[in-house]
Amino acid sequence: MAREDLFNYLHAIDDFDVSPLQAVLAQAEVVGEPALPSREDSAALAWVGATYDHWEKHFPLDQGIAISLRRIKPVLGLMALADNQFYTPGVHPLHQALDNLYDAAVGWQDGLGRAGEPVQKLIDQMIEGALACLQDNGAGLMALLRESAKSAQRLQTRTHRMGQRTADAERGQLRAARARETAANMINAQITRHPLPADIGDFLTSHWFESAQLVLLKFGEDSSQWREINAATVELLDTLAPRAEDTPASDPGSQVMQRVRQWLMSLQHDQQLTDEVISAIEFTHLRVAKGVAVDRVATSLIPVSATDQKASGDAELAGIETGQWFLVQARKGGMLRIQLAMMQPKEQRLLFCNNTGARVQSMDYASFADLLNQGKAYLLDTGASFSRSLAAVIGVDTEEAIARLTGNPVPVRKQREAAPVPEAKPSGASRPAPAPAPAPKQAQPRPREEPARATAAAAPQQTPTERPVPPPQPQPQPQTEIEPDELPPVQVASEPPSQPDLPESGIPELPMGTWLGFHDLDPPLLAKLAMHDKVRRLLIFVNRKGIELRRLHEDEYMELLQDGQVDILETKTNFREQVERARQRMARHQT
Repeated sequence: MAREDLFNYLHAIDDFDVSPLQAVLAQAEVVGEPALPSREDSAALAWVGATYDHWEKHFPLDQGIAISLRRIKPVLGLMALADNQFYTPGVHPLHQALDNLYDAAVGWQDGLGRAGEPVQKLIDQMIEGALACLQDNGAGLMALLRESAKSAQRLQTRTHRMGQRTADAERGQLRAARARETAANMINAQITRHPLPADIGDFLTSHWFESAQLVLLKFGEDSSQWREINAATVELLDTLAPRAEDTPASDPGSQVMQRVRQWLMSLQHDQQLTDEVISAIEFTHLRVAKGVAVDRVATSLIPVSATDQKASGDAELAGIETGQWFLVQARKGGMLRIQLAMMQPKEQRLLFCNNTGARVQSMDYASFADLLNQGKAYLLDTGASFSRSLAAVIGVDTEEAIARLTGNPVPVRKQREAAPVPEAKPSGASRPAPAPAPAPKQAQPRPREEPARATAAAAPQQTPTERPVPPPQPQPQPQTEIEPDELPPVQVASEPPSQPDLPESGIPELPMGTWLGFHDLDPPLLAKLAMHDKVRRLLIFVNRKGIELRRLHEDEYMELLQDGQVDILETKTNFREQVERARQRMARHQT
């Protein structure tokens, strides 16, 4: 068959579920074409078909994207016939474009809505543009492919950046929760020593509790500042201990009050309230020092959430890293494509995001290790996927095979370093026979010529609707053919799935009245969110009296958030508790 006729058949392909060679032979049979492609051309097209089947099977994409991407098959066939550079995996711009497209689309799945449109649009533009360039004798094709690869890389960068923002916000919440628990345990241990005046107990469980959290968030639990606020708490309780009637008057604790004022960080921007609180404590000190009887009550403990630490799943998660994509069985059926965005060893917490970088699921190490061991979660392999499939179908799928091909010794590497191509298929999966390729002008890896027709006959045996099988992993993996509806719903002892935390602007959705700690100022600023104007992209923060303390543009706020200068807190008690405390305070003053 003449090359010109073969090119015309490739241009006219409309059945993208079969390999390019099958599509050409089907068209030739319909028109009664007696000639067949040459052995060299048949080998090249068979190699392309086997490569695409391997790529689709071992590097699965969501069905909607996978079906759309099959339209690139005619372009692959034409490039395999027209460009000798195509026979070196990873070198041709078309290889690089498909490699980057896969990495950008690996997390795409139906249901993302507008957030998933950029990936779909990029695939459509690349395929339609490539076909148009081929109709024009290939003019501008290479530039189009290189630009498509760059666009796919930009999508990957955006997904990574949005996931990092979500992870940073999650880390801030975990730090705040840990600080709250540590500060509460410290204060609870002191207020149980002896009864306290009601005003003092209220101060310790509110303003002093908030200040202790700020010290922890700013300086850490191992800092000298935290040790000092611990010591100040102990000394304050010592000066307020009940005294016997015959005990002489003692020093009212002026040094203690200086330390209390120094570490009262939650009120440093409200001098009037600070003076009121300190004056009330000093007045109580004077009465206690002179032996005057004061009313004492048992102070209610600060509630602390009970933490049920599960057994660590570190051993089962060996090799798992942030940035990896997983196909996970959902509770209500179906499969989710999620990316590991955060690993917090101390809290044993994992955070997963979707293709838009929005929060999807948070769970502990042990729960995710159970999913992996039960075959309800798979690692999705990424990185040079199409290029690796090109080499894998001709047997170049290990470092030893590359060494035999090039004559270079196998480098000594760590076990976790990946080979340039996927490992062999699991047992039971049929592997395409090695497909031949045209002889390139340079010494390059190429398929053999003899088994060409055997490969062409073997490749079509794979059903287009067959569910893609995830690539084999170093850790124990489940069986290769598992349908999602055959698996029971997953029961994971973790938070229920929530709606995405981040809108398109990237600003975390916070309720009005949320308290935030700003560490870019000295001393740190504690303020609550009073307004988020999404039209002017403005956030306004006030103190407890409603006086504006800070006004930030969304971009400025995001920069502070990314730099770790903002902690999202919610340390205030609820409204009913505040009303009850105010009522009790008024009753004491009236008596």
